[in-house]
Amino acid sequence: MGGLTWAVSGLLVIAAFYTLYFAYDFFMPFAGGIVVALVLSPIVSFLCRFHIPRTLSAAVILAVLVVSFSSAFIQLAGPAAEWIQTAPTLLSNVERKLLPIKKSVQDVKKAAAEVEKAADVTPDKGKSAPMAVMVTPPSMLTRFVGGFQHTVLHLGICVIFAYFLLSYADVFQEKIIDASPRVQQKKQILAVTEQIERDVSGYLFAVTLINVGLGVSVGVAMHLIGLPNAPLWGVMAAVLNFIPYFGLVSGMGVVFIIGLQNFDTLSQALLGPGIYLLLNGLENQFLTPSLLGRRLLLNPAVIFVNVIFWGWFWGVAGALLAVPFLIVLKGICNHFAPLNAFGEFLSGRRAGENGNANGHKTAVAKAR
Repeated sequence: MGGLTWAVSGLLVIAAFYTLYFAYDFFMPFAGGIVVALVLSPIVSFLCRFHIPRTLSAAVILAVLVVSFSSAFIQLAGPAAEWIQTAPTLLSNVERKLLPIKKSVQDVKKAAAEVEKAADVTPDKGKSAPMAVMVTPPSMLTRFVGGFQHTVLHLGICVIFAYFLLSYADVFQEKIIDASPRVQQKKQILAVTEQIERDVSGYLFAVTLINVGLGVSVGVAMHLIGLPNAPLWGVMAAVLNFIPYFGLVSGMGVVFIIGLQNFDTLSQALLGPGIYLLLNGLENQFLTPSLLGRRLLLNPAVIFVNVIFWGWFWGVAGALLAVPFLIVLKGICNHFAPLNAFGEFLSGRRAGENGNANGHKTAVAKAR
């Protein structure tokens, strides 16, 4: 009977992920709305202490957020569109500057081409070669505009759903509590929901502030070393930092390409990525642990696998939402006894374990 239960549970999980994958356009905006609501929940709760209605607080906060992002987008849209439009030319210039480095690689490719040519079978002379059909793909700017319209629709649904979650969070909580038949269950549900909201919203709010600070630092640094459109690269760094590991590599790659385009020597072009890496390292090693505390840190290996999975599953949007999803899962696991062991597996090092072998020895001693 137990095996049958596990089999049914597994099929339900597979069916759920199958539905999420093929209904991406429907579910993704709502998932983003939940994350936005969790990030802004501490601000709404703070304003409620001054007897400001939740509906008004949520509307004002989201309006300020939308206006701020819209203004920033208007300021950065011109440089971003220009950069996208000139990307092919820029990449050609970068390839020309990297030509000495590519010479050895080209020699290998040339040898491989000779081998392939020797192995190629000559077609019959009586048969005419098929006519090549050239299909001109849409320009990068055209694809960007099409994707932007799709993104705006998703963001609109996300903001509206976040408003309802922020405005009626207390109502949703009351309905969940009223559905429980026993007083003890009501108290447990209240304690669990409040703790999960504090943990998740606190983490997301802190990480958002950290990423904004990193973006400002990167923008200022890029301006000081002479890169054009420094605010654009600062915004890019703030957004990409929501994607662990891959965001850092992508941001450094873009800054390196821009440096090659605008500087004469390779050492000057490497200055930007070096500063980017230094600032990210300072944030990751000192700022994030001090603001979040060890209690809310996650297992780096689990983060890596989670980002790859959601990136494959939902693309860039999935990669951005991967860590918030993991935080929500960890918060749920920590408050339900059957899932505590899995929640501990998702966690980072315990308090006092500063990256040495003490934590491992302590865990092994407890097991023995």
